[in-house]
Amino acid sequence: MAQELKRHGKAFPPVEVAGIVPPRPEGAEPWQSEAAPKDGFHVLRHTYASKMLEAGESV
Repeated sequence: MAQELKRHGKAFPPVEVAGIVPPRPEGAEPWQSEAAPKDGFHVLRHTYASKMLEAGESV
């Protein structure tokens, strides 16, 4: 199981590590990211979900 988790971590790195979501700016609150500095990651997550639904993805 540990090997599978390690493989999964390499195949699917955290979104900030993968460059999908830029890292938080220095001094930002934990819920803020460079991609959504005013409203935080929550709004970014819902925006992404909405765009995926518009594109026909199932949730």
